[in-house]
Amino acid sequence: EMCDGLLLTGGTDVYPGRFGKEADTGRILEPDLKRDSLEFALLTKAFDLGIPVQGVCRGLQLINVYFGGSLIIDIPTDLDTIVKHQLPETYDCPHDVEITPGSLLHEVSGLLTGTTNSNHHQGIDVLGSGLEAMAKTRDGLIESIGFNDREGKSYLMAVQWHPERLDYNNPLSGPIVKRFVKEAGIYASNRRHENK
Repeated sequence: EMCDGLLLTGGTDVYPGRFGKEADTGRILEPDLKRDSLEFALLTKAFDLGIPVQGVCRGLQLINVYFGGSLIIDIPTDLDTIVKHQLPETYDCPHDVEITPGSLLHEVSGLLTGTTNSNHHQGIDVLGSGLEAMAKTRDGLIESIGFNDREGKSYLMAVQWHPERLDYNNPLSGPIVKRFVKEAGIYASNRRHENK
């Protein structure tokens, strides 16, 4: 109740039992069941209260699973693609994304294409209910999501890349951070006004 925004960060893989792929646990990075449960509870509370939500990397994946979507367990194994989403020798793997015209990400960044710094071996398989793909790579993998109908809902943006590691002046970094902070400020102001 005291938070003005919820940021879900990168980290280990979401437990595949949450999206019906329990048999694939051998190809994931040690899931943290307590973290999964905590973040699901935090999302429920945030959406109940109207708190703005920003997801980064694992955060995007968790949000998708929260809304009933599923994940590709291992992109190099399960997706026939020439796009590299992770490189062993570096923490950043640059690749281009195409941004959906009219989406929140388009509104925030002002871009229809851009270069991101992904580092992930999993990605969205089936998109969760009520969500839209706001950016994709040329292999069709979803790299950003938000609500497909924003009316009356919390602010929600999630990206598969790491804006916190891009230059602040990058249109796929700074504007995303600024917008989340702005939405948190609006939420805080409204909450203070309601409590008077």
